[in-house]
Amino acid sequence: MIKMSNKYENLIKLYYKKQNIEDEYIKRIENPATFITDLKINPIKRGNKILDKEYNLFYVNLMEHTLLQEIIIKNSNQINLISNELPQIAIKDIIIKILSNELYKTNKIEGIETVKSEIHTSLKDNKKLNNKSNKLDGIIKKYKDIMEKNFKDTQHIDNLSSFRKIYDEMFEDFEKSGNYKLDGIQYQKI
Repeated sequence: MIKMSNKYENLIKLYYKKQNIEDEYIKRIENPATFITDLKINPIKRGNKILDKEYNLFYVNLMEHTLLQEIIIKNSNQINLISNELPQIAIKDIIIKILSNELYKTNKIEGIETVKSEIHTSLKDNKKLNNKSNKLDGIIKKYKDIMEKNFKDTQHIDNLSSFRKIYDEMFEDFEKSGNYKLDGIQYQKI
């Protein structure tokens, strides 16, 4: 008797096990727990894109994902309860520290040279004391818009040029700094 495994396996693993990927793909996209996006992807074989085949990117909501979401929601609720006890100035300081660390680490991964103090200075609200512009100002503004629930620029992203406008606003200070260049073909078309 063959023991069946209920463990979800990536399609790439099944490919190397010589399984029929097309059949498995169809099973997965027909699964009621699957969310199919409008994004298209090309398969990759031996490191090269196969341009004559295109598939919709999809997400299968697995039980382990649902359990993790539940943990995240519980933790988020607990953080909200605790944060309601704190004064606004303490909350603001915590957010600035978290964003500073996140931006610093992300920039480090992306190979963008930044200094933590530069990030921290950009996050401060008082522009009278901080009138010096730096390359992070556009990104910081978008983070602040999100925290202040100011979504007027991002409510209707329905095409590439809408996304490009937001991208330009976020990264125009990087481009002015001289050590950051757009390298994507899609951006050059717009």
